[in-house]
Formats: sequence, C-alpha cells, structure tokens
Amino acid sequence: MFVYSVGADRQRAWVAQCTTPATPLEPAQVAEGFGRSDLRLAYFDCAQSWLYPTGGQSPGWFALAKAAEIGDARWLAAARLSYEQKRAGFSPPFRIYEDNAGVDYAAEGRMHVAPSNAALPDALATPEINLPVTFEHLTLLGYTLDRSTLKPGEAAHLETVWRVDSVPGRLLSIMAHALGPDGHAVAVGDGLGVPIESWQPGDVFVQRHTLTMPKDAPPGSYWIQTGVYWLEDGKHWAARDSPRRW
Repeated sequence: MFVYSVGADRQRAWVAQCTTPATPLEPAQVAEGFGRSDLRLAYFDCAQSWLYPTGGQSPGWFALAKAAEIGDARWLAAARLSYEQKRAGFSPPFRIYEDNAGVDYAAEGRMHVAPSNAALPDALATPEINLPVTFEHLTLLGYTLDRSTLKPGEAAHLETVWRVDSVPGRLLSIMAHALGPDGHAVAVGDGLGVPIESWQPGDVFVQRHTLTMPKDAPPGSYWIQTGVYWLEDGKHWAARDSPRRW
C-alpha cells in the first residue's frame, strides 16, 4: 500500500507508467494507492520514448518498474523520487516519481521539407526552415542527435520531439532514416513508444531512434530523414499547408 497526501495547490492530474519490462500498477491499484479515481492513466515504453502529459502544463506522477531501462536519463531529471517498493509483492518492485510540470526536451532546430521520394540533392536544395512543423495530427517541435561523427558499425541516437494536436484513429510510426551520399537509406530507426491510445491533445512525447551505420559504410556525409507514416499502407503524412510529404 502506498498513500499520498497532496495539497490543493499541487493537485496532480495524471499517472504515466512505463510498460517495459512490466507495467507496475493496475488501474485499481492506482486508485487505491493514490486515493483518487479521477487520475488520467497513460502508458509508454520508456526504453525508446518519454511522455509529458499535457506538455508539462500540469503535474503528475511517473511509475516505473525498478528494472526499467530508460532510454535517456535526462527524461527523469526534472522528477523527484517519492516512493520505492523494493520487495516483490502484488507487483514487481517499482518506483514512483513526482513530476512538477517540468520538461526537458529540445524545442528547436532547422531542416529541409521535401517529398520522401525526392532525390537527396533535390531535397537539400529546398530552403531550410525553422521548427516547429505541423503534420496531420502531430507537430514536430525539435530534435537532438547525440553525435555527428560515426565510424562504420557505430550507432547514433536521434531524439525527435512531437506535440499531439489531435488523436488519429489509425496506427502510425515515426520515421528515422540515415541516408547515404547516394540518397539511399543505410540505417533505419523507425518506431513509436507512446501508443495512440495514451495520446491526448497537448501532450508532448520524445521518440528515441537508434541508427547503426553498416560496417562497410563508405566515408562521406550522411543525412537524417524523419517524418510520420501510416502503418497500414506506408503513406507518409504531409506537412500542413504544403503538398510535399516527408
């Protein structure tokens, strides 16, 4: 049993749980442990993503299994450990962190917008624009790349930051490709760690992509291509107010 007493000035609105390696708490356990039945419940895979419910506009709690592997330690930097269950009982050992509406994500960047099937020289010939860029249901707020120089066989991690503008009714994926000098993809890191069932307008999430260079990759300049596509047919989303697709 874990019970919290929270002042009215810090009324928390949500509990976001990491689902890997296991979701710590069932909905009934959340209601009993926090003493509230009105908390929003959200779920995400913290090994590859992080969810900021309401985009950091309201405080809440994160719940993670003690054995959870977090893709980027910065994601928890603004949260405070408030409870730790060390013994396995009705669930595996877990930790609860208080989040006081703090966020730590990139909200800037520049990029080219071009059709996903455009030749690389044509894509690079388009003007660079500042983020954010809005798509059908999401807005790309920013991105970070942890390293700019790689040797063959090494990996880089790209983090793309998205705001939910509306909730789609179909499954999708966030695209991340490393394009070689000839414009062909040499590494693919597509994925979505926050299921659409956990989305609400105003949420912000970070998707972490791992791009591993082939061991036989020739030297040269490589480019990152990102965007969103529907899983059922592979159709890429268009940037709003633009006929071009990423």
